[in-house]
Amino acid sequence: MNTPSAGTYTSMSSYAPSPTQQRLQILQSRLSQNKDRRSASPERTRSSLGMSRTIAAPENEPEINNNEDTRPDFEEIARHQERVSSNEQRIEELRQSFEKLSLAMENEEAKRRAMNSTFTKNFALKIEERFIKIETELNTHAKISTTAEEARHNLRKTLDTRTAAFTDRLAALEHRVSQAVDTVDNRWEELDDRLRAMAKDVDFARDAVTTNEGTLWTRLTKQLNAMRSEMAEDRRRQREVDDARMRTVDEGVAFIKDGRDQWLRMFDYKLLPFRQSREEAEGRMEKRADDLMSELDTLKRKVAGVTDGNDLTRLEDALANIREELEEERQERERTEGQVSKLLELLVEKDELELGELEM
Repeated sequence: MNTPSAGTYTSMSSYAPSPTQQRLQILQSRLSQNKDRRSASPERTRSSLGMSRTIAAPENEPEINNNEDTRPDFEEIARHQERVSSNEQRIEELRQSFEKLSLAMENEEAKRRAMNSTFTKNFALKIEERFIKIETELNTHAKISTTAEEARHNLRKTLDTRTAAFTDRLAALEHRVSQAVDTVDNRWEELDDRLRAMAKDVDFARDAVTTNEGTLWTRLTKQLNAMRSEMAEDRRRQREVDDARMRTVDEGVAFIKDGRDQWLRMFDYKLLPFRQSREEAEGRMEKRADDLMSELDTLKRKVAGVTDGNDLTRLEDALANIREELEEERQERERTEGQVSKLLELLVEKDELELGELEM
């Protein structure tokens, strides 16, 4: 027979005494007082006065003088004492059966409490272990995510540092290009100054030619040709400088573009494992979260099955059966106590009457 759940009934030791039990206690105390009074009274007085009986005479017969036969009826006294001892023995047997019933109910209550306590503890431990395992796995995934986040942060920091260094190199290259442009501008200004000076010399030579058409013109022509060749050489050098400047600028631009492409490729190459690991970690975390949710749903269904399914129905049926049995036992006990109390009351009243006759 299954034991009921906690809180259905308490042990017999925790019951308050019923009115029938109180009545039995009062009758027992009265019976013990009567025994004490009987033991304190003289033997001869009890046998001569209390145990005698008076027989009524028939209507048609003459009245018998009662003073002639005052002897006690010892057989009636013996039968009375036998009935008293039999009733006392019956009372003692009923009391012992009542105590056995109380002890059995206390044992059933202890078994029920032990089983309910064990079931509750085991169920609570299983739930706690499951949630601790889930919390540990969540903490592990959170730690992995935090580690990936730190690695991504460090990579971002490294990329920012290298980008700043590359920006500084570009700024230095731009400064060099600007210096080259300034140098070319200065060279053009110097060339313009030389051309103006040469124009002055030409004007001076023309004036001299007009005055002296001889060898002076030839010398000036040679100087002019030399100056022209020098100017051509300067122009050639300037073209080389311009070409070198343009090549430098083109190389700088190509270097910048190539460096940017290389940095982007390197950035993608370095970041690809982290992206893949992050995507894989997110996929694993999502899959694990789905698994945990499914396990949690399964656990909830199991708990719902325990609380709402056939197990709870069987427990409720067993509890109802135990309640019915307890109610029947309680009614039987009340009937037994009522019979015992009535019998004791009759015995006590009869004993008190006899004691009253003895004491008169």
